[in-house]
Amino acid sequence: MKCVCALGDIYRVSEGMKSIYDVQFDVEHMAALIEKIEARVEKWFFDDAFKMLDRIEVEAERERQTQLQLWADDGGREEQNSDESD
Repeated sequence: MKCVCALGDIYRVSEGMKSIYDVQFDVEHMAALIEKIEARVEKWFFDDAFKMLDRIEVEAERERQTQLQLWADDGGREEQNSDESD
């Protein structure tokens, strides 16, 4: 049974009464909307700045480890040279 509803100049044809449990949910649209909101939250909460600071800390730690390794390698040679000169 079809029902025609007239609202001013707009006419809509519906299929009659439907169950409230028959819901068509647009998942793709909602996923895109969620991604947009996540991007805005990351931008406004300075996520890029925190990532940059984290990367700086990681690179600084790596540089420190490299310097310690070089120092340990050179330090051993210097100690041997100073022992030989005594």
